[in-house]
Amino acid sequence: MTLDRNVFKELEGVVGQKYISEKKTTRYAYSNDWTSVEPNGHPDAVLMPGSTEEVQAIMRIAWKNKVNVIPWVCNLTTGGMCNAHHGGIILDLRRMNKVEEINTDGLYAVVDGGLTWADFKREMMKRAPGYIGAYTYSPPSSGVVTGYLLCGMMDVSLAHGDGSFYITGMEVVLPNGELIKTGNHMISPYWGTRAPIIDLAGLFIGWAGTTGIVTKASVKIYKQPAEQQAFYVNADTVEHGYLNQMNIAKQQIAVDIASNNWAWGRCEAGIKLPFSREKGEPELESWVVLQAANEKIMDGKIEELYKICKEDKGIEIEPEEEGLPKLPPGNQMQYFHDLPMQLSNDMDGNRGGTGEWAGCYAPPFKQAEIYRAVEKVYEKLGYVEPEHPIMQYNRVMDNGHETILRFNVFQHKDASEEEKERDRALLKAIAEKEVELGAVVYKPSYSNSRVNMSHADPNTVEFIKQIKDLIDPYRIMNRGQIGGI
Repeated sequence: MTLDRNVFKELEGVVGQKYISEKKTTRYAYSNDWTSVEPNGHPDAVLMPGSTEEVQAIMRIAWKNKVNVIPWVCNLTTGGMCNAHHGGIILDLRRMNKVEEINTDGLYAVVDGGLTWADFKREMMKRAPGYIGAYTYSPPSSGVVTGYLLCGMMDVSLAHGDGSFYITGMEVVLPNGELIKTGNHMISPYWGTRAPIIDLAGLFIGWAGTTGIVTKASVKIYKQPAEQQAFYVNADTVEHGYLNQMNIAKQQIAVDIASNNWAWGRCEAGIKLPFSREKGEPELESWVVLQAANEKIMDGKIEELYKICKEDKGIEIEPEEEGLPKLPPGNQMQYFHDLPMQLSNDMDGNRGGTGEWAGCYAPPFKQAEIYRAVEKVYEKLGYVEPEHPIMQYNRVMDNGHETILRFNVFQHKDASEEEKERDRALLKAIAEKEVELGAVVYKPSYSNSRVNMSHADPNTVEFIKQIKDLIDPYRIMNRGQIGGI
């Protein structure tokens, strides 16, 4: 499938010859999420708009000609969420990469929709020393606004919630090219909050680019605390580890709690597959980050943390500065306190492989049950140690109100199509098990988004369809991504 010549010329007239391409090599570069085992997409052309006005003009042309549009910043979603399965045009927003404003009095920054985490942190360090954003565990080249829109996990998420909590307002181009604003910025010249008016942000958060294109967003920033300390907290079982995480979260003394299970922890420590768990090796390895305004407050938090860990069964704790030197050279844990960070794809000693996961938002009290059930899914489908044991990562957010579980699968760079299909089957089976046990699939792939919607309340699904019919009746925005709706 190729774009109609007249449509191509219209689009070229918007962005200029330099910023539109239908070359085979360009389309191939934009055909896939290189972290994912999802099937490649087939874009007809790639455009790089440089302004909100250009995005509006492109969307008017796409609306008129019913051309599929996929908004894109980096497409390292570990799930192929921007693969052009239905053809159309990729809208690469990375030219729109400015921090428009940093308001330290109002504690927000206004950023372009294509801003990367590397750009964001650099500008914060340069223009607002002593202040920080909520930074991600994603690569520096990935998108800030997209990470927040997809409810991503940040380095202060235990204290302040998932990525969607940090958005205070947006400027959005709708599928028909119209421009709207959300938050108090729809009334005020300022961007600071989504309260107290109608919260239109929900029309775009979690929709995976199917309702509009966010060209600007206001995001929360914070005064950098004077004190920060991290600790490694190991548990003999995931049951004991998850319980300990929640006991810490409930006391509201930490800003971040996350974990790897023993196998994923080994990968991040720089140890290559294959390997097996050793006798007495902790099953869950958490890290806990404390922040405080001064040393006295920090001492009190550390005392409370050690008290909790002493009272909880099967728990051992040590400061990061003592635990880090014990890890082998090449470990990635050393970078976790200086986000964003580039996770290696060298988990099996072969660079160029993939690392996809099936993750979920789960009730805190269901985490251990889900882990054990997914462990059986791995075993049933032949993913066992030492070649590929179960690999898990979790995070506790919003002081324990939210928890995420992610189960990983790594693929060799030279994997056959049959091996990729086997991995897809595992990821889908994990997603099905997560939803069966009361969780919701997080940042789902094109395939797994159907798992969510197939279990959703029918009246609610119908209401979502009605919203789509109103906003995007031609289904031109990232077609099919939210369960085919």
